[in-house]
Amino acid sequence: MDNLQENNKENGNKVFVEKDGIIHVEVRREKTTEEDILSLLEETKKTTESFPKKPKLLIVNLMKGSVLRSYRFRRKVGEKLKEIVFERAAICEESVFSRTIAMFIITAINIKNVRLFSSKERALEWLRSF
Repeated sequence: MDNLQENNKENGNKVFVEKDGIIHVEVRREKTTEEDILSLLEETKKTTESFPKKPKLLIVNLMKGSVLRSYRFRRKVGEKLKEIVFERAAICEESVFSRTIAMFIITAINIKNVRLFSSKERALEWLRSF
């Protein structure tokens, strides 16, 4: 297990692949640091690179906590997201504020094939419909 996986395992955040081939990226801890988020996105990038074709992503609660604090950090998150190759991505955020921040990031860096959802179930339904 490399350092990225070990760090994310310790803090409860996860990147994993379900049987249907969808890569899940989940921020589970309330107190997640900026380093935790960047590490999670780097692990996601490595995971997508190991796929023979562009995978589908489900990102849950990425905009939680520290991501909301600074413009500079939100920009770093946007740059990391842009490095990740995927077919489609569903971003699931619980709060309206988090969804708004996510929309700003997606719009600012011009990422295509991404939709925002308030529930994980609806996000998965959308991803599986393709």
